Amino acid sequence: MREELLHSIEQDGLLPPFPDIIRQLREMIEDPTTGMNEVARVIQSDPVLTGRLIRLANSVFGAGTNFVANDLNRALGRLGLKMAMDLAYSLKIPSMFPAKSGFSYPDFWKYSLGLGVVASKLAEARGLDKEQISHAYLGGLMRNTGVLLFVHLQSEAYFKVLAEGRQSLEDLDAIRMIRRSMQFEGMETKQFGINNAELGAAFIRRWWKVDPEVLAYVECRPKIIQNKPEHLVEIARYVLWDAKVPDGILSPTVAMPPQFLEKFSIGSAMIDQLRSDLRVAFQIMR
Repeated sequence: MREELLHSIEQDGLLPPFPDIIRQLREMIEDPTTGMNEVARVIQSDPVLTGRLIRLANSVFGAGTNFVANDLNRALGRLGLKMAMDLAYSLKIPSMFPAKSGFSYPDFWKYSLGLGVVASKLAEARGLDKEQISHAYLGGLMRNTGVLLFVHLQSEAYFKVLAEGRQSLEDLDAIRMIRRSMQFEGMETKQFGINNAELGAAFIRRWWKVDPEVLAYVECRPKIIQNKPEHLVEIARYVLWDAKVPDGILSPTVAMPPQFLEKFSIGSAMIDQLRSDLRVAFQIMR
């Protein structure tokens, strides 16, 4: 099954068709001579995407500053060309996958955006530079890409794994529920010979040229999460659990013990700020 899945993501015909704008952006990402006006022209052909990028530049990366983007060119200037293209690509990917009953795409994408927002804010709080912050953001946004591929390529079998995973969380206390949730990739590997982290990373390498640092976040599934930069996206999961944001996958409901966040230097003031950032960012999905 592992080799079959890896072969599937190499083939155009086995994946949903890429939107035209995705194909254009992919060519631009791979072309070092691409300029901002060219990217703006392509993005502006999609009014919804244009609006989301402008709101993103203002609400997330412009938060706490006097910066206001009133048009796409100013938003691109704030985000940076590479970051803007990656985000545009990310925001269009959901339209590739046809909705399937039994899987909540709205919850999935809201959670993915939440991971990106929280991971980037944690990176900022730790004094990382703009490039590292953008890596954390994109890493969170892309972390669960492999789940979409499982749903598309192996719907029936994967829904059974999801059902088993959800059932395994019933009647557990918070600590055991978190630990069990972090073992979900093992259930995938047992069934398919590969987990969503590896499958998603393979897809991204094939179809989407991103920085290695972003891929490292996508692939990161540590047994023990530590308070260090390479685990920022995994730390963000604790914040989203605490904020009761469903992931669309297992969607556990967790009453987070305070010590779980305190060990990552996340106090009550930061929790309040992160929740505020999430509320603002979730407007982008509307």
